[in-house]
Amino acid sequence: PIIAAPGDDVILPCRLDSQEDLSGFSVEWFKLDMKPDPQGRIPFVFLYWGRKIITEHMSELFIPRVSLDQDGLKRGDVTLKIRNVSLQDEGKYKDLLNPTDTPSLEEAENEDFGGEAVHHPS
Repeated sequence: PIIAAPGDDVILPCRLDSQEDLSGFSVEWFKLDMKPDPQGRIPFVFLYWGRKIITEHMSELFIPRVSLDQDGLKRGDVTLKIRNVSLQDEGKYKDLLNPTDTPSLEEAENEDFGGEAVHHPS
C-alpha cells in the first residue's frame, strides 16, 4: 500500500515492462469504491482517450489534482499523480489500458493508499 498524510502528493505507479508507446491507447484510472453520479455512471479519476485528457467524464474532485506524464506514455508509463490528497481519496485504484476503440487489453495492478504517515515501500 501507499500511505500518505492529508495534503501530500501521491504517485500511483504503473509501467509496462516493454516500454511500449501508449500515446495511442486510452488510459482509464478508477477509484474502486467511488459512488455513481446522478445518471448512475462511475466517474473516472483520470481519462486519456484519443490523445487527449477527457475531463467531462472525470470526477470533479480529481480534475484539478491529477496528472499523467504525457512523455511517460511514450515509454509505457501511465503513472498517475494525485496532488493534495485528503482522507476522501483513501481506497483502491485501478487503471485500464486499451488500444483506442477496442476492448480492454491490459489491466494494471490495483494501487491502495491510506493512513496518516508517508511511507514509500521499497
